[in-house]
Amino acid sequence: MKILNYALTGLTALGVAVFAAYFGLEHGVGLLATLPDSITQIFTRNEGLQFVALGLVVVALLAKVFVVRALKRQEAESRI
Repeated sequence: MKILNYALTGLTALGVAVFAAYFGLEHGVGLLATLPDSITQIFTRNEGLQFVALGLVVVALLAKVFVVRALKRQEAESRI
């Protein structure tokens, strides 16, 4: 369960990073705004990735709630 919790944390961080990169690209700030066009073309051609990243964050955070509850329950049972 702890590995699943760490994986969900990583997915959340990845999703936030991608969504923040799109937000920065749209407003002309951040890493994607400073990179050459040959690199940012991947992101500008596939704008749907930002919504996939946002969905990934939402799903990972929802799953994390249940995983953390299960971890706390396991920890409480092991104390008894």
